[in-house]
Amino acid sequence: MPWEISLPSDTVAHPLFGKAGAHPGMTSYLLLSPDLSFAVLAFASGPHSSANSLAFETERLITPLFQQALGERTIKAYAGIYTQSCPQRCSGCGEVVVEVDNEMKITRMVDCAGKDMFVKFEPKCQQEECMAKLWPVGREGEFRFVLWGRWVDYRAQILFKEAGCEKAWFGFEPRVVNGWPIDLVRIGDNRIVYEPLGVDAKRRPLKDELVAG
Repeated sequence: MPWEISLPSDTVAHPLFGKAGAHPGMTSYLLLSPDLSFAVLAFASGPHSSANSLAFETERLITPLFQQALGERTIKAYAGIYTQSCPQRCSGCGEVVVEVDNEMKITRMVDCAGKDMFVKFEPKCQQEECMAKLWPVGREGEFRFVLWGRWVDYRAQILFKEAGCEKAWFGFEPRVVNGWPIDLVRIGDNRIVYEPLGVDAKRRPLKDELVAG
């Protein structure tokens, strides 16, 4: 039997995968949340019982708790201002800013000369505010994004503030630079590394103003 998939909507906060089971007088339901790494297994018996309803009601109660815990851990692990080791010091030079609210994104990436690195990907970033939205790929500290409209193979995207964020995750690597996929960012141990542009920055102590909401 196929799995039931509930995609994010007004009533579902994150993707859910469900599987029902039944025996005369009894029902069961398995509900999985890959994004938040939890599962609900409900059993019910009786003529008017519903394991399905019980599982979804339990999910609605515990999801905010898991979201809060995940958000706090993500902020602690990744949010902050990262600074590259530049030969000459200037205000804001070599900075990479990672923000975490309901999503994770790079909102500022400046080289040692004080130039916005997003412009290298999209010239419109000279006039409009850009950011790189990040998605985890299942390996600790590894995230993906792709450049604005350059390839058919989209994962995440450098986006203007008003743009959406849902893209397909499939296909080949869009491009590789010196063995490093051009849409790969690594963040961990208080460092952010983006090899195609030579970014290797260390994190300063976490600033409260980077934590939205």
